Amino acid sequence: MTNETIRELPLDSGQRRMHVVACQLRSEPRNLAANLARLLGIIDSAPARSLIVTPELYLSGYVCTDLAGLALRPDAAQLEELREACVRNATSLVLGYAEADEQGRHFNSLLVIDDHGNDLINYRKSHLFPGEEMGFVPGDRLAKFQLHGVTIGLLNCYEIELPEPARALVSDGCEVLISASANMTPYFRDHRVAAIARALENRVNHVYVNQVGQGEELFFVGGSCWVRPDGTVGFEAESNVESTAYLSFALHDLRPGQADFLKSRRPELY
Repeated sequence: MTNETIRELPLDSGQRRMHVVACQLRSEPRNLAANLARLLGIIDSAPARSLIVTPELYLSGYVCTDLAGLALRPDAAQLEELREACVRNATSLVLGYAEADEQGRHFNSLLVIDDHGNDLINYRKSHLFPGEEMGFVPGDRLAKFQLHGVTIGLLNCYEIELPEPARALVSDGCEVLISASANMTPYFRDHRVAAIARALENRVNHVYVNQVGQGEELFFVGGSCWVRPDGTVGFEAESNVESTAYLSFALHDLRPGQADFLKSRRPELY
């Protein structure tokens, strides 16, 4: 497993910045204890005030069937451990996990925990990849949250392939997009193109974090990245190895000559 530090100097001392730990990891399928222990170690070593991002369904591994015992309620001991770790180390977390509700339904969810141990939002994936409906119920809303003064929108894997969710989030005030993914072979190119497109067309920073390695049935292709608002790639992880990248970037305004695509729209035509 490799560790990398990627830093981009702010344009001026007054610029706001984000600090993200992008965790391109292999999940042990159906092994909550092993995946939890590894994540707790990452939290313990992360810089204070950073936002740690795991892949989609990291805690359970990418599985869509036989979810009893893997899908967690909000008061689950594993989630309590993660909340305590975030407080202890002054870090925040975007966790991919399988969620269970009181009716016994299961959701492919992203839980955001802040550095005070508070749940900022629990996003239930609203656009399921074909086949995920075998185990999961789709959510009924998109998700944004505020962390350290920055408004952030969440996307879950397949959702980056659709332009509408990201555009809706940015139109609703999101300044950064965070995507957690479990993208597999042979679809590496699909997500590389989509990750860049969602940043460029919305003129926001986009941090994309994917699983890597052999899962229960699928092979995940990595390629986690950070894309700037102009569509240039500030960082890309290797496609076949685990890595933890420490990203620090300014929330850039558009430079002169760069089109603001949202302002250029004519909604009355479409």
